[in-house]
Amino acid sequence: MCGFRRDLFDEGRSFEHVRREQVTVEDWPDLDDGHIDYGLNRVADFAGLTSFPPSTYDVYREDLIRELRRRQPGDEIARRIPTSDQIIRVYLGKDDGPDAPTPGEKPGEETPLEETSAESRVEAWNRALTEHGLDPQPVESYQQRAVRTTEAIKRFYEKTGLLPSKKQLSKFAKYFQFSVQDWKGPWPEGLDAGREAIKAAGFDDPPPYRPRQDKPIWEDDLGSRPWDPSDARYRPKLVWDTEAKVLEAVGEFVRNEVGPGRPASQDRYQDWSAKSPDRPSIPVLQNYGGLPKLVRKVSRQGELEKAKREADRLANPTEEEREAREREKLAAIVVKEQCQQILKLITERGEVSAREIAEAFGWSRGTPGNWLPYLRRAGLIVCTTESPVAKNARYRLPGEIKPEQKAAAERRRKEELLQHPNGQATWKLLKKRGEITSPEVAAECGFTRDTAKTWLNKLVELGYAEREQEWLGRGGRRVVYRIERET
Repeated sequence: MCGFRRDLFDEGRSFEHVRREQVTVEDWPDLDDGHIDYGLNRVADFAGLTSFPPSTYDVYREDLIRELRRRQPGDEIARRIPTSDQIIRVYLGKDDGPDAPTPGEKPGEETPLEETSAESRVEAWNRALTEHGLDPQPVESYQQRAVRTTEAIKRFYEKTGLLPSKKQLSKFAKYFQFSVQDWKGPWPEGLDAGREAIKAAGFDDPPPYRPRQDKPIWEDDLGSRPWDPSDARYRPKLVWDTEAKVLEAVGEFVRNEVGPGRPASQDRYQDWSAKSPDRPSIPVLQNYGGLPKLVRKVSRQGELEKAKREADRLANPTEEEREAREREKLAAIVVKEQCQQILKLITERGEVSAREIAEAFGWSRGTPGNWLPYLRRAGLIVCTTESPVAKNARYRLPGEIKPEQKAAAERRRKEELLQHPNGQATWKLLKKRGEITSPEVAAECGFTRDTAKTWLNKLVELGYAEREQEWLGRGGRRVVYRIERET
């Protein structure tokens, strides 16, 4: 009942006062079509809308109750206007059969609202809207957010031309920001259903399902994005970071809402701004001097046109302006304390890994990765490997590294290797026996054979051991690791 939480902090209202208004279906046994008709149409008139999703209805319902309370104080206001959950619960119990329960009457086996499907709730909400003279919400807007497995398989084929494994389909849905039904049966049956959906959509027959051979690609440099960018949930959020943008919005408010008998009051602006997410709130206006100051400024001749030109310039920068902004942002980041600490450490040691940086400053292992990309982009450091995400990636300053710095970095690499438990166990066993094979290391230390090979090869790479092949009879061979003679 999020509509009442804000009222808890209203002056003169106790917690008990608010709790009595947080009614549920169980607390409202006589909830009927009359209450629902009054609530839906009263909120629609107040908002000036003919249709709204449940969340929007609850927001306007809260504003309406606050307005009615100012005019007519009383505890029964909330009971005359049901919440969206109460309306949906009533209409979930309705059907067209003769034994259907009447509104307000509980079905024999009532399912908790949170356990009902999204499609059932949407259908119940739309039935409530249409039965009381309002327009239904488009079902497609809900379906694009939560889709059945067959629809998800069709989308996957549309993007990649291939059929997905269950794991690939899950990653695909996460990338394109929609949820997908969990297929409970065997996956080949799900693919068969997906093939039917693909054919029904008019696409060519998909190729055979070969998950081990086919490597579908759907990601690109743009990163995660909605499947349908027109979905209201994914509308870009406006950032009111310049006075020009704020003045343009205040100018629209003055032009459309202010006039004789309609002063530019805080309440009037708040009601106006609440009707659209693309309008700045009162706290935003306070950052630029408050509503009265902005109204006076925008009322001066030529000021609004000047603000519009500036807002348009900021919204549509030239390529040179965009590059200049990126340079300014980058310069502001690399002067921060964390970046300067990393640069100082690299200067002292010559070459370091992300792990060494985290250990030197007591950071978590992921913290250096937050700052190293900015330093690389600014050209202040370079990576010693082709890919910065490689396990052995190390960083140094641009240009040639000094011999003493290179030697110090090599010593630290050896120390880091021998500090690792796997490195210690492998090195200890090698020193004890003098020579050893990877199967023997795996058996003695409890490693897998691949892990044993990895650590033995690291010892070889750093000069602690040497690797030799011994040929056995009948073409067989084995790889033996011995302590380096100079070690």
